[in-house]
Amino acid sequence: VYKRQPWFIWLLYACLRFSTQPALTLALVHAVLSSLTAVAIFMLAAQLSQRRAVALLSGLAAAGYPVMVLMITIPISLTLHLAVLAWALVFTALLAQRPKWPLALAAGAFWGVLALGRPAIVAFLPLTLLWLWLNCRSRQDWLKSSALILVAATLVLLPWTVRNYRIHGRLILVSTNSGATFWNGNSPFSTGTGHLVYTKRVDEYLGRPHDPSQPPVVQLQPYPLPPDLQVQVATISEIELDRRQFQAGLAFIRQQPKEWLTLMGQKAVGFLWFRRDIGAFSVFDIIGPIMVGPSSSHTAGAVRLGQVGRAIL
Repeated sequence: VYKRQPWFIWLLYACLRFSTQPALTLALVHAVLSSLTAVAIFMLAAQLSQRRAVALLSGLAAAGYPVMVLMITIPISLTLHLAVLAWALVFTALLAQRPKWPLALAAGAFWGVLALGRPAIVAFLPLTLLWLWLNCRSRQDWLKSSALILVAATLVLLPWTVRNYRIHGRLILVSTNSGATFWNGNSPFSTGTGHLVYTKRVDEYLGRPHDPSQPPVVQLQPYPLPPDLQVQVATISEIELDRRQFQAGLAFIRQQPKEWLTLMGQKAVGFLWFRRDIGAFSVFDIIGPIMVGPSSSHTAGAVRLGQVGRAIL
């Protein structure tokens, strides 16, 4: 349950178990998933804009977006989750126009599958239902569609939640990495981007000498823990470790509010445009806006091009 959610792990297992060339097999699966994402973006743009030219431009932009092409060769879960997100949005958009129960169940199932991989998506479900309410033809259609979405999503999540309860003895919806994620984004040495840290700051925090020849930003895995927590990490439970990391992030915010506000500003700039630490990455990372926080950058370029096309046409 910790750190990794089930779907991508099962996909990796299938590639390793049933293929003599697992890396190539995974790349082919990623290629199919990315192609399905491009198709979904085309359909979504067609639904929202009602203009075929905008839909074609958005789909082609997604299909040829360099970051999405590069992601095919990288064994991370983002390609899978992006495809599921795209199709969840497609079925939700279709449901607003045609409130049919199969579409509602499909939308709910995709949202549930996505929540298993990205638990934070649960917080966005109310916004999804609000959008549906604003776009549905009648209140009755909205109530039926919303109920079916929630039922389908719950049925997808329930087996994993029950499994977590049996292991940990308490209710855990999907995973126990919220504290780790919070600490990653709210630590004295955080860049606000995943496991990337400022080398000088992390050395100062850990009380070790700094090597000036090091690059200013590096990726550290495992992510550095607070020293008092590091000595206990092998003796405390998974849940306690998650809680303590969350507390460490809150302590940073309370003790260094100015530095935290600066970090928030850097995240905001990076979310809307380029990351502050963009110099540490390759040319593929620089093409199109790269976002800090949620891994949305792989659709941002296609969406922005679609918006430009809509404005022009």
